[in-house]
Amino acid sequence: MSDLLLEIYGEEIPELSQIEAENRMLELFDNFFKEKNISFRKISTYSTSRRIVLFVKELPDIMKGEEKLIRGPAASANVKAINGFLKSNEISSRKKLYLQTIKDKKYYFYKKRIKDKKISEILAQFIPKCLSEFNWKKSMRWSNHREKWIRPIKNILCILDSKIIPFQFSGIESSNETIGNYYYSSKKIKCKSFENYRKLLEKRLVIINNKDREKIIKEKLRKVSNSLNLKFNFSEEFTQTISRLVESPNIFFGTFDKRFFSMPEDFLVTVISGQQNYFSFKDQKGKLSNVFAFVSNHSKDTKNEIKRGNERVLKARFEDALFYIREDLQIKLIDRLEMLKKITYFEGLGSLHDKAQRISNLASHLKVIFDFSFKDIFKRVFLISKCDLTTEMVKEFTSLQGVVGSYYSRSQGYSTIESDALTEQYKPISAKDFCPKSELSICLSLANKIDDIVGAFLIGKKPTGSKDPYGLRRSALGIIRILLENKIDFNLYKILNYSSSLYLHESSKKKYIPDEITTFITVRMVGYFQSIGIRQDFINSIIRIDQLNPYMIFHKSKTLSMLMNKKEGRNFLAAYKRIDSILKESVLKNDIRKSELCDKYEQKLYDKVKEIRNKIEKLNLNKNLDEGLKYIFGLTPIINLFFENVKVNIDDKLKKNNRIALLTLTIKTFNQLCDFSKLKDCDE
Repeated sequence: MSDLLLEIYGEEIPELSQIEAENRMLELFDNFFKEKNISFRKISTYSTSRRIVLFVKELPDIMKGEEKLIRGPAASANVKAINGFLKSNEISSRKKLYLQTIKDKKYYFYKKRIKDKKISEILAQFIPKCLSEFNWKKSMRWSNHREKWIRPIKNILCILDSKIIPFQFSGIESSNETIGNYYYSSKKIKCKSFENYRKLLEKRLVIINNKDREKIIKEKLRKVSNSLNLKFNFSEEFTQTISRLVESPNIFFGTFDKRFFSMPEDFLVTVISGQQNYFSFKDQKGKLSNVFAFVSNHSKDTKNEIKRGNERVLKARFEDALFYIREDLQIKLIDRLEMLKKITYFEGLGSLHDKAQRISNLASHLKVIFDFSFKDIFKRVFLISKCDLTTEMVKEFTSLQGVVGSYYSRSQGYSTIESDALTEQYKPISAKDFCPKSELSICLSLANKIDDIVGAFLIGKKPTGSKDPYGLRRSALGIIRILLENKIDFNLYKILNYSSSLYLHESSKKKYIPDEITTFITVRMVGYFQSIGIRQDFINSIIRIDQLNPYMIFHKSKTLSMLMNKKEGRNFLAAYKRIDSILKESVLKNDIRKSELCDKYEQKLYDKVKEIRNKIEKLNLNKNLDEGLKYIFGLTPIINLFFENVKVNIDDKLKKNNRIALLTLTIKTFNQLCDFSKLKDCDE
């Protein structure tokens, strides 16, 4: 058995492209080995900012040949077709063919013996082909080479055990050599095996496993931050990203002038982490510290030159931000409204000014529907909700949209509620992010997200597969969470229609498909409810056509789940299914005739159903589903007595039809609460 090691070494590879390469390389080789029926023990992929690495453990030395049956032309084919078949398959004589009948027609067949082949020869053909067909999201050509790659390639290492697999790609011959950390040396080193390769690189300050680099960064950050009595102010995801920027991570600390605290903390953190990829910290009181950390390939900074260099860079970035703020504040947010007319939102959906008008209209409409009590003057914030997109600060730091508007609005006399709403219009951004709680923020956030979804669907920009470039799935989940966490009982269906009516472009209106959007949001809603512990069949049994009320659906499906999992619920469902199974095989030909209910068990069931029906009609089932369920659970023993004493499928057609009508009335009464036919049996 043999081990394969492949390394493509070159110029700086972006962190997302490293992940893309690892996954794609794994997929391509796994598919190839399975297609060729080549066994292997394990495939592993790794990456750094300079290299993509693949390691395959325990490949066979030889791929055994096999006998392959090849079908040729029909026996009735002309000589030219038969000779062409012989030539293309390198068959010396027609005598080597034989005839076989398929569906009353005779064909020529040839048994071709495929010889045993060394795995090294197979890989020498496959690898360059694999690399040339590697589909990067973005790639480039360099020099005079036709091949594309994410960045120019400098070296290719490819060995099977210790022997080189010879091939050429982008003008580079494969070898058994690699290069260590480029900060220190460009000297090539020979490798004999994967373990030998890994150890040699570690000695030359290269750690190929990203998880190992991430672990080192965390440990070093924790050690120094503890000594400074500081707390982390960054996420796991940020650490993962930073670990892909270096080959051997070393942590250095620096400080910045406290005068920059005149800017909001969000601005500072965006410059520190968003622009510079530095780590920020908070003190024990939860305030941002002026200490920052950065990762470097350099192992030492004896003269503090690296530290001072990064401090100078950060200072310059902060000075830039202060300049942008001074320039921006010369124009009020409300005066920037006209600027939005020059910025296209999306082709076919007008300008950002049009979007601001739609959001203002939609948010004001929601205020009336929800009967919110915030002051009408606060509605001015709806119009300026997108005005910070014209500022230099947001142009430079796009992640600060909303935050910039909030900061500038405070300095221009807007209330805290209004300023907070400008930030919270984009909330929640993630599953862990908070939802808006103030009435003003709720209206603005919902309007913003609804307009995003409706607009995208109007111009055919809906998510496809795993792709969602405009974050519409996130917007849908945001809508669901806002309604749910604020206990807002509201049907989204009508507001989606209202939102579409605000678009002035006729070409957009013609493409509006309300059911498509409600289905899109419903799928997100069902998935979210499942993630917090509600079974899908309970959710589906509550959902109705033209009803997209997340809070009501959640409340009712949770109530249904709780009661149906009790003994009374399980017994009722069994009784329900007895009725349902009969009705599925029957056709109702007339309404129920009370005068023909001659059996006492029929009469008792009818009277009880009518009684419960009257009670249910007086209930608000959105709020009192539990009470309605308790009513119908009381019918279980009466239904069981009916089936024990009354036969439905009898020869007397009048009695049979009347009993089917009685059971139909019973089912219709139950289905006023939910569609019980969608429920699965509950576990004991």
